[in-house]
Parts: sequence; structure tokens; C-alpha cells
Amino acid sequence: MTDSLPEWVPEEYDPDAPLAERLPVIAEMEGGIEIHVEDKRGTIYVVHQPQNLKELPSDGLQLDCGPRTGYWSHEIVVPGGDHEAYLRKVDPDQDYDAYVATRETVGKDIDVRVYGVDADRFEDDTPEATA
Repeated sequence: MTDSLPEWVPEEYDPDAPLAERLPVIAEMEGGIEIHVEDKRGTIYVVHQPQNLKELPSDGLQLDCGPRTGYWSHEIVVPGGDHEAYLRKVDPDQDYDAYVATRETVGKDIDVRVYGVDADRFEDDTPEATA
């Protein structure tokens, strides 16, 4: 599958790998990539560019995504263990307590893809409109 990917995509990127393995590679992609997220309902969210990848307790990952460098509006969270990945909408332009209190989970049991690379996988099984 990797031989059909654009040449600018890192060799380490395997579209068939679990999300926890793909997310660090997506976070390192350069060039203003656009990340798309699909939840279990089939809703697709355009969360823009990767901003910052963080390791979470219990082997989890969080990728902050947003429209411009230094600002994020979504967090892709991949907990460790058998917990499902989810997408949160956030407003980081407030004090920490307000930021934590206003985070909203908008997508559960998600998959993450890169526009122009493998986001077309969503089209195969998703009848719903983009959110």
C-alpha cells in the first residue's frame, strides 16, 4: 500500500497500522497537511494541521490540531490499552481551569487520515456530510 502514497509521505507511514502507530508519523509530516477525523457515526471533521504530540499516562497519545501554528482547536486522544480513541473540541485561549472545564468530546471511536494521502478511505463507507 505504501508504494501508492505520495512521495512526500514518510516511509514509516502505514495507512493500515493502528492509529496509535500512525499518529506519531502524522504529527511529524510537514508542508501544511490537513487532517481528517471520522467518528463511529460517520461524521467527518476537518481538524487542520498537527501542532503538538503529547504522551499521556498509561501509554496514550494526544495530538493537538488547529488552523495555524501555535493554536489548536481540536485534540485527537488515543488512550492506552483497549480504550477507544476520541476527538475533543477545545478553546486553549483561556486559563487552564476554564480550558479543561470547556473541553467537549465531539467524536468517539475515531479514525484519523491525511487529506490527499488516505482520507479517501472514509468515502468508501461514509454517507454523512462533513462536520
